[in-house]
Amino acid sequence: TRKESSAASDVYKRQANYKIVYPNFDEGFAIRELERNNISLTANSRKLSKGNKTILGLIMVLATNAKVLLVDEVLDGIDVVNREIILRYLIDAREEDRAILISSHELKELSGITDKIIYISLDGKIDKITEANEKNLNKVQIVVKDGLPPDIRDRAVIRSEIGRVYTVLIAGEHKKLVEELIRPDITQFDILPLAIEDHFFWEKERGKK
Repeated sequence: TRKESSAASDVYKRQANYKIVYPNFDEGFAIRELERNNISLTANSRKLSKGNKTILGLIMVLATNAKVLLVDEVLDGIDVVNREIILRYLIDAREEDRAILISSHELKELSGITDKIIYISLDGKIDKITEANEKNLNKVQIVVKDGLPPDIRDRAVIRSEIGRVYTVLIAGEHKKLVEELIRPDITQFDILPLAIEDHFFWEKERGKK
């Protein structure tokens, strides 16, 4: 039908539209990268896989040669192979001194390539996450004799519980916390490195208490 035929070349139309809007659009880069990822200019983008749709959009954005890029949920629902492709594009853009602002829930992978990480808290505040102990938040693996002590449980967010082994998030100045955990009802403990998502779990669970 006419509708289907007009949609069939929408990858080409998208590129043409970008050329109109962005004067520095690099058509050569766009065509080269589309070919590298086996995305035809005559393809119907609505029939592409989710990964290829994301790569298509990212290639077009990169081809604008804009110095500041805004990218939203670029890894959401993307398979492992396409994640590598997407991350490589982002790393290359970063090495070209282009500023990239990424909104995402995929914190683990993106945290390894970002210079700064900020998050919007439940009360709408924007915070920057830098050093692990910036907010005196600690992640601790605790081996107990008989259940997690109530005074620890009341202050902590439990991330995992396997038998007598607990992994918890707990606030407190590092040195004082270590002193507090040296006690008869705790057999062993280890301070673990904080992951970015731990900040979110802490805020979410403490907000319930």
